[in-house]
Amino acid sequence: MPRSYVRLMFLSSLFTVVLASAFNFIVDPYGVYRVIDRTGFNSHKPKAGANSKLAKPYNVQRVMPKTLLLGNSRVEVGMDPQSAQWPQSSLPVYNMSLPGTGIHTALESLRYALAVAKPDTIVVGLDFLDFLVDERTGNIRAPQPAAHHATSGVPAADGEGSNDAHRVLRKVKDLATTLFSLNALVDSALTLALQGRHDQPDLTDHGFNPRREYERVAQIGSYPILFRQVETTYFSSHIRGPKGIYRSGTTNSVELDQLRTLIRLCRANGLKLLLYIHPYHARMLEGYRIAGLWPAFEEWKRALVRILAEDAAAHPAMPPLELWDFSGYNEITAERV
Repeated sequence: MPRSYVRLMFLSSLFTVVLASAFNFIVDPYGVYRVIDRTGFNSHKPKAGANSKLAKPYNVQRVMPKTLLLGNSRVEVGMDPQSAQWPQSSLPVYNMSLPGTGIHTALESLRYALAVAKPDTIVVGLDFLDFLVDERTGNIRAPQPAAHHATSGVPAADGEGSNDAHRVLRKVKDLATTLFSLNALVDSALTLALQGRHDQPDLTDHGFNPRREYERVAQIGSYPILFRQVETTYFSSHIRGPKGIYRSGTTNSVELDQLRTLIRLCRANGLKLLLYIHPYHARMLEGYRIAGLWPAFEEWKRALVRILAEDAAAHPAMPPLELWDFSGYNEITAERV
């Protein structure tokens, strides 16, 4: 009798675990598997946006993009890889940017993508705030007033883009997180329940975060209120934070060196690289000026140009890399709030 009871309990527990994991796999709340992706059932992923670091390493391998977008949340929210504006020759496009990260993670992501997806064009959004250095410690300061933060989340890779042991361990951990955890079960139920709501967070199958939750914010308050809240957070950080891109008394910058490494990696693999500076709103630029960041902002741009000039001199027979600067004052960046 006791043996039958133990066997029954074991089989019941096993059945429950299998049933729950199958449910999580089908609903796929974090957008990792994308085997079943049906409108009205599970196509919207309210829990995926805050877990983009979990899904993107798998989805970039599934999409196998020709064009890869890298950067922080400004890229994840601002660059739609499925926009009709992309030329046919650049498709498919995948947005592998991660919120709360800088050039170091972009470099890790590129190495990983080279190992699993082999893109031929890389677009990198460069954010001035990611290059500011605390003179006292030498640490990079990257304030993120957005609703969620993320660490790298990209499987480590060596210079050639491979680290099989680390990748296997990562997959085991992600399997446990997405299929067998109670959190995944709860998030799967929420995903089904929120399908009819278009004001919930989301992450598309090509890595774009449309920030649909802002529609709810606008209904409760307004976009100007949200804008000013973020503006206040940034400005407070600018006033208290560091004012340079180098450590005191030096011209050393870890992040600028990492950008050089990213450029060399693109050259070594024959990739087309496009760099751009974000179109900051004029009020943000004025915040830089008032907080005393403008000299560092201009020096940062000069440093970027010097890096590209160094690369052009090292590769005289190849087309120079492009750097697009959208950060000036114009009718778009000076839009009335």
